[in-house]
Amino acid sequence: MQVFKYHTTVSNRGELNLPVGTFLSNKEVEVIVVTRKESENLDKSKISFVDKWAGFLKDSDMVADPKMEYLSQKYK
Repeated sequence: MQVFKYHTTVSNRGELNLPVGTFLSNKEVEVIVVTRKESENLDKSKISFVDKWAGFLKDSDMVADPKMEYLSQKYK
């Protein structure tokens, strides 16, 4: 038995669209549906954003500027 995992959304009409070619056409398949909570999706996107951009600007990359220093301290 081959197993494929896809993340998709059920349409308003209750249909699932799979991003596969025609190799599943006219074949009998077993479908297991696992719902995800909305907060799980949001938390993952927040974490992936932080992981992607954390450390992008390091202190050594910044030019010594009194105005920048003041703003950095003010908005910590």
